[in-house]
Amino acid sequence: MPTPNQYIFHIEFVDRVLKMHTDGFSHEDSMKQLPFPGNCVNWQVGHLLMFREQYLGAIDGHTKPNPADLAIYGAGSNPLTDSTKAIPFDRLLKRFDKSTARIKS
Repeated sequence: MPTPNQYIFHIEFVDRVLKMHTDGFSHEDSMKQLPFPGNCVNWQVGHLLMFREQYLGAIDGHTKPNPADLAIYGAGSNPLTDSTKAIPFDRLLKRFDKSTARIKS
């Protein structure tokens, strides 16, 4: 069974890879559709954030993803193509960082 420190290491690794690959991205960049079946980077980060908030709920007993806020990022949702419906990418990344800090505390 992995230790808490191993989980933290993996979370920090994902954070570093995400930041490395999205450095300098604008909201418009995050909304570009991939040239193969999949979803845009904005959706992928929102999807990860949704699960992190669920994990936080398991850890702290009260955190829950806001269904109205994160529903477009759920598994099986339609491709996210309307940038006005998406969480602005800079705000999404800030929330992602906050989730990391909360998991680590």
